[in-house]
Amino acid sequence: MKRLIFIVILFLTFSCFVSSQEKKTIYEKNLISSKESVQTPIEGKFLSPLASPSGKILAFSKDNFKGIYLLNLETGKIIELTDLEGSGFGYEWQEFEDVLAFRGSIGNLKRKHFICVGHPDGVVEVASPLLQTVSLPVWIDENVAFVVWGKNAILKIVGPTKNESCLKKILFTSPEGKIVNFKEKEREESKVDGKVFFLPRYSRDGKNFILHCLDGGIYYGSIYDGSLKKVAEGGEARFGRDDSVIIFEKTKDDGHIITESDLFLYDIKSEKTFQLTDTKEIIERMPSMANDGHTIFWVEDGKIMRGVVK
Repeated sequence: MKRLIFIVILFLTFSCFVSSQEKKTIYEKNLISSKESVQTPIEGKFLSPLASPSGKILAFSKDNFKGIYLLNLETGKIIELTDLEGSGFGYEWQEFEDVLAFRGSIGNLKRKHFICVGHPDGVVEVASPLLQTVSLPVWIDENVAFVVWGKNAILKIVGPTKNESCLKKILFTSPEGKIVNFKEKEREESKVDGKVFFLPRYSRDGKNFILHCLDGGIYYGSIYDGSLKKVAEGGEARFGRDDSVIIFEKTKDDGHIITESDLFLYDIKSEKTFQLTDTKEIIERMPSMANDGHTIFWVEDGKIMRGVVK
């Protein structure tokens, strides 16, 4: 009997040790330093802060993703790039230049969408006609790609190359949440256990991607080998640090509103997750990482914040 008690105590001690080691290795909290508010010359509640490739310009949107603003982080000067409905959702900077692609919409009952490219000086180029249903834009080098959804999904590419030959392989998510792969002009649909995916985001080299899922998960996959795995629970995920990490938010709600939200970082190589913030009283959302691999931006109760990942 004494021997059995000893073994149980030994097992519990070892389990506690392993558990504490796992927590220490996988979850480290409060890893953001030099936290400060980003001063903007306009008022409002802001969304989706995203630094340009040069790090000089910060794009962000307002409530309900209406409009896009460009803030010069060096001079403090700001311009309204667009006031289109929905344009603040899913916009993306080009990989190497401070040029922004976004989807805008007009109309009420029969809303139409179109793709645009915006420049730091406020110039906006219209890259597509008015369309009933169109995907969010994706950069392929200097070209903007998007899909016109309908009976037959049609891939469009606008830019210096202006044809599908510049495209090796890329995927989009359909309005129904299915994964649709394109290789040159060929289209292939992937089914993953009936899951509903949305908001794909891509690594800088175009080889890997992130998908969000209605099951609350964040999925990481490869364009070329077709692999796909769930890496975390959360949302608003983006690549960072030369595509070696995924930064994201994890929220809690009461069925009506978000009551808690913290920021996390997933290291792709080690498959470890680090908790960047641990503040129940503060709702931190929509993180993004600048190209320096350390500076991150996020929204805190409608204010844009900036900090450094330790």
